[in-house]
Amino acid sequence: MHVGRIKIFFIRCVVFHIVEMSSFKEILTTFDKQYTLPGRKYFSKTAIPNLYNKVRAEVTKEQEAAGFAGLTTDMWSTTTMVPLHECHSTLHN
Repeated sequence: MHVGRIKIFFIRCVVFHIVEMSSFKEILTTFDKQYTLPGRKYFSKTAIPNLYNKVRAEVTKEQEAAGFAGLTTDMWSTTTMVPLHECHSTLHN
């Protein structure tokens, strides 16, 4: 699976069409000339849903094994008014 490439969509909230941009393809070619980047439909219809289901199953398993759970959330804005969201969970046996 293309996990390293999938994470960019979550970490930086990058849109799927980045994989079709020539500049992005050039960057990847610089690192690995033999790598063929899948298209955006692969990421949006296959890779990300598969990763979501995998992570969801792992989190569900951990939640079921936990005796106690804590969840905190926070939301604020930067000085340029960019909204930032934060969510933390803790599971204890």
